[in-house]
Amino acid sequence: MTVKWSDGGSGAVNVVHTTGIYCRAGCAGRPNPANTARLRSPAEAEAAGFRPCLRCRPDRLPLVTRSAATDPVVARALILIGDGFLDGRAEHDLGREVGVSARHLRRLFADAVGATPSQVATGRRAHFARALLDETDLTVTEIAFAAGFSSLRSMNEVVRSTFRASPTELRRKRRRRDASSIDGGLRLTLRAHRPLDGDAVLHRLADRAIEGVESVRDGVYRRATTVCGHPGVIEVEPVDAHTIGVVAHLPAVTGLIDEVARVRRLLCLDELGVTPPGPWSTFEREVRELADRVFGIRAGAELADLARRYGTPVDGAEHAGVARVFPTPAQLGAVRPDDGPFHRALFERCAPSVDA
Repeated sequence: MTVKWSDGGSGAVNVVHTTGIYCRAGCAGRPNPANTARLRSPAEAEAAGFRPCLRCRPDRLPLVTRSAATDPVVARALILIGDGFLDGRAEHDLGREVGVSARHLRRLFADAVGATPSQVATGRRAHFARALLDETDLTVTEIAFAAGFSSLRSMNEVVRSTFRASPTELRRKRRRRDASSIDGGLRLTLRAHRPLDGDAVLHRLADRAIEGVESVRDGVYRRATTVCGHPGVIEVEPVDAHTIGVVAHLPAVTGLIDEVARVRRLLCLDELGVTPPGPWSTFEREVRELADRVFGIRAGAELADLARRYGTPVDGAEHAGVARVFPTPAQLGAVRPDDGPFHRALFERCAPSVDA
């Protein structure tokens, strides 16, 4: 079964010069057309100094769709930014990772995105913080670290610059029915700007699920993950064509932004015209592709065995079909290379990566 996406929707937004805001294309506001312009993405609008509209909430859109970046260097850099690469690192580190200088990378981003890599990374953290302020009862300090900020002060500065309001002021604006409690997991809502066929996505996720690591039962996708070195479980449930419910059962909220980014990548929410599911992580995709080449139709069983032997156990989720976290490069560095070509390839890939 294939996943069908509707036509339309490019991630572009409208900016209003007289008010300094930017809006979704379908916003109910009706500014004078002479005072408006169209920019490629929320990232470009915020880089130009515009703030998100409070009515149509364009901050719930992806900052920039990776599919819109035709340059492979920019596309690779956007993937790394989405994985949190610039949380604690600089643009020259990102440039080195993708094989260009920081100056050239900024030039490529200006042409393709309309914002610098740092501006995209900062916007990513600010928008995630805004979502947590709306939808959870986490304290403002907890939200700062969940969203990848180094301190509460840095979050206050970025959020005020992006939304022209402090985190406390934004929280007071939320509607209580938008908020959820932490009891039974931390509940969040993700939004897709292109309609998503939830049943078809769940069907495809079930077809490729690694037994023990992930499962699809009763209309919910679940998988094991780790935060701060400790295991947890992520639940994903399509609610309607534009809404995905996420429940995070995690040992800590630090770095929650990266777990949500993995869900967005899994469902291809930041891609245009790309059929889900995507990879949970680059490393897991590499291992899956290797298993497919070596084992063919037996790849799923071999991956499940790999997780049983080397993955971190998850307690209390066996009833939902989740028992192990997919092994890390460091864990797979312990495989026996003489067990066969698959294990030899894993050893060669992972043994030098014990510190990963």
